Amino acid sequence: MSTKNMFKFIICFAIIYFLSLSVPVHAGENSGGVPGYFLNLGLGTRALSMGRASTALQGDPSSVYWNPAGLATVDSMAVQLSYIGLFENTRYTNAGIAVPRGSVWTYGIGVAQLATDGIVRRDTVNIIGDSINDTSTALFFSNAFKFRQSLSIGFGTKIVNKLFDDYNSTWLGLDLGVLYIPVNKIFLGVNIQNLVHSGGNEIPITAKIGAAARMLNDSFTVSGELEAVNTQLKYHAGVEMEFYRMLAVRGGYDNGIFTAGFGLKLGSYSIDYAVLQHDIFGLSHRAGFTFVFPK
Repeated sequence: MSTKNMFKFIICFAIIYFLSLSVPVHAGENSGGVPGYFLNLGLGTRALSMGRASTALQGDPSSVYWNPAGLATVDSMAVQLSYIGLFENTRYTNAGIAVPRGSVWTYGIGVAQLATDGIVRRDTVNIIGDSINDTSTALFFSNAFKFRQSLSIGFGTKIVNKLFDDYNSTWLGLDLGVLYIPVNKIFLGVNIQNLVHSGGNEIPITAKIGAAARMLNDSFTVSGELEAVNTQLKYHAGVEMEFYRMLAVRGGYDNGIFTAGFGLKLGSYSIDYAVLQHDIFGLSHRAGFTFVFPK
């Protein structure tokens, strides 16, 4: 199959999947409870502050999750770390690395973990025993191939493990992504997550279609995205305004919730911050750090 036909197949698959969603869902409806749902917290910080509308954004190490094809736009090896403190001894940490190999191939590796410590064990008569931990971990291995300057295709593999007391479950998922540049400064992205999966769990396929544009001498970025998962449609949008190529101010709309953040770039170093609103737990804050190695 030629790269052009492969791109058409992926687009058609995504469109058919969206059209197959016949159950109307309100923006605020929850979709928790599915295996690996903790990954909805995403990787990195920039995408979160832009409402998760990241499928068509140019890549960084977090592309191993958002769209593996985005890795093809990484020019130099980069590492990224981020942390978010949640409720009741719960934290979410993640890290990633992107490594270009020549002008055609880029690979990325990422890890994400949601952990809660010191959960009190109780039996049926409320007698307290030893404390236990709840840990969910995901490993990402992604590759992106640039077939031409305007078209990149990425493939991602993730291994997800859930460990809680004596419960231990692991499943494997395969993702497929496309990044297409029809004209200069316009980006179109498709990401199909869990297209193939194994492990005995009911893992939903997630399809995302997004578009992004860079304007005003690359100082202003706008992005939008439609996501479908478990018969639900979700909407994401984000904006980013850069000042003096050093300070970036960001905002977004994450399926009914507004997000915000900023980024500060100092040479090869970048520090990012995002603030997110949660229905039950209020505001949460994420800090991120990126280092780009000199070419």
